[in-house]
Amino acid sequence: NVVVIVNGGELKSLSGSNHVFYHTAGAGSSITVNGGTVIGAILPYTGTPIVNGGLFSVDVSAYCAYAKTAKQNADGLWEVVDAEKTIFIGANGYYTLEEALNAAKDGDTVEIKAAGSYVLKRGALSEGAYSLPANLTLVGTVDGVQVVNGPTIRANNLTIDNVDFVNPSD
Repeated sequence: NVVVIVNGGELKSLSGSNHVFYHTAGAGSSITVNGGTVIGAILPYTGTPIVNGGLFSVDVSAYCAYAKTAKQNADGLWEVVDAEKTIFIGANGYYTLEEALNAAKDGDTVEIKAAGSYVLKRGALSEGAYSLPANLTLVGTVDGVQVVNGPTIRANNLTIDNVDFVNPSD
């Protein structure tokens, strides 16, 4: 097992490949970035890197830890910051789409109130993976809401309004 933890400094590729980390060490291995500046991409061939903080030259939203998000700053770098609850079922707020969908009940409306890319990971839903409650409505209350690289979703009478699905997989 290989464990890499980055707490500060500057990391950049010297090979010219624009890739800083190749995460290929297998089960039990991990990459965690808590701070510093990373110039280049993180390519996880196995496992998922965890990003808690830092500045990045590429969008690392897909790797942000729970309750963290990546926002592009004035210098064009992506800064990992504390997230806000942007997904709601009634008055109950959630940080992630998975969290909201796991909490949803038959007939609920899930509202995504901030533009951005929301990653729905394969197998992330609890009971009956990929199955959603009946008569569920998924609404983007602002333009620019995307579900990225999501799994196949099985639902009975699912209504989707103002949400784009990008690169869905099986």
